[in-house]
Amino acid sequence: MAGYQISGPISGTATVNGQSLSVAGNAQFSVFAATVPTEFDNQPAFEGMETLNGSVTIASQTYTVANSDSFFVATNGTPLGDMSPTSFCVVTSYSSPPDSAAIGSTGEFMTLNCYTDGTRTTLVGTESERYVVSSGPYAETAIVSIIDTAVNTANEVVSVTQVDFEADAAGAFMLLDVRESGTYEGIYMTFTIQ
Repeated sequence: MAGYQISGPISGTATVNGQSLSVAGNAQFSVFAATVPTEFDNQPAFEGMETLNGSVTIASQTYTVANSDSFFVATNGTPLGDMSPTSFCVVTSYSSPPDSAAIGSTGEFMTLNCYTDGTRTTLVGTESERYVVSSGPYAETAIVSIIDTAVNTANEVVSVTQVDFEADAAGAFMLLDVRESGTYEGIYMTFTIQ
């Protein structure tokens, strides 16, 4: 996975005591390519990192939105899994996304099982990654969305991260925005960084 970064204003909503409130603030979302030699699940690997850092205001109160996950690929570039302070996720299936896809195409290309730690004793949920190709803002452009969804063992959605790129006919990609849903400081939020 290549590295990229977006930093800018946040807009979205939060659920507080059953009430939907607006969210405003600023954040930075960064992906650092997997270039650091290491081991993952007892095999050689390269480590990369995904981070979110920012703050939002909800009903005049300020909250921190932050998380950090390491992801790991094999020496041949195949994804192996990811790890956070609260989970250890191992790839269970992977198929490389297509080099080209028509408008309207979608498909799941990776699934992971997530545990509390590397012993794989307690399953806490699963993750899946899929792509969606939709019409772009101009002729001969498309929006390519990469969507990561985490669910718990009760099959309830815990978090969703969607990264949207604009692709042109030459195959060049430009990062447009990041859409995030998850719980921060005990509050479930859905917001976009542009």
